[in-house]
Amino acid sequence: MEGFVKVNGHPVHYVEFGKGFPVFCIHGYAVDWRMMAGCLEPVFEKHDGYRRIYIDLPGHGQTPPGLLKTSNAWLETISGAIDELIGKEQHFLLAGQSYGSYMQLGLHCLRNEQIDGSLFIVPCPMADRPPRQLPEKQFTEYDEEFMDTLPEEWRARMESWGCMMNKRVWRTFEQDIIPGLKLEVKPYTRYIVDNAYKLTYEEDKENGFKNIKFDKPSLWITGKQDHYVGYKDSLPYITNEQFTRSTFVALDGASHLIPNEKEDLFHLLVEDWLYRIEKLQPIKYVTGYKVYGTPEEKWVFEDEK
Repeated sequence: MEGFVKVNGHPVHYVEFGKGFPVFCIHGYAVDWRMMAGCLEPVFEKHDGYRRIYIDLPGHGQTPPGLLKTSNAWLETISGAIDELIGKEQHFLLAGQSYGSYMQLGLHCLRNEQIDGSLFIVPCPMADRPPRQLPEKQFTEYDEEFMDTLPEEWRARMESWGCMMNKRVWRTFEQDIIPGLKLEVKPYTRYIVDNAYKLTYEEDKENGFKNIKFDKPSLWITGKQDHYVGYKDSLPYITNEQFTRSTFVALDGASHLIPNEKEDLFHLLVEDWLYRIEKLQPIKYVTGYKVYGTPEEKWVFEDEK
């Protein structure tokens, strides 16, 4: 099923699959809903009871730019779309990729209590680069014979995003990413990048990113060779105990194309995230528990008696 909802007169395109508990999925820059559906549907198709809703960001896919001139306006529009699709109080799961994860952090600032699980895929934790801590661009695998068969434009795009260049990665790149790249309204998205890319919540000292406290299952999937967003700048959300029930992975041999490059491992990690959501809530904390028991009698060696 697909359609549009209107938020303050602005149409927002979405595609959904399944019925049940809502899961909102937000893609990153330049692509569209297919990027998220391509990597998540193979997992969700094995699980009943989830209504997966994939939203196109403004200027991407079939959501037009309209008069939305800032990332804050994007965030308000996404939040408004959630209201239109499930109401203002319904709980939901949330997944974001790259800049979609940046929007995801904004949604945690706006409606943290409604989110019952959060999945961050190659997350963008800050708008500006620098000061992002990024590795150098590198390839960990390169099938030159195969890459020479690709159209120059798409070969260059795949090379710019990833570190593993082979036929398997190309299969999903061609299917899930290229269709969105063709629909991006580049002058508009470039305007946002150049003029209004940063959310005010990133630097808000009272209600911003650094004030998020989330005690439900989260999963952070990052790549050691991701030269777009890296992995180091996401770590403080874990080490500072903002996301207390988190799994954080920084995969070697993986870049900004983790769902394409590490497809099987990616699916296993998402399976575990769903398991934790379904089976391990709520956690029961035990007070007064001792790691080692206290023996009732003191041992004495024979030669010491």
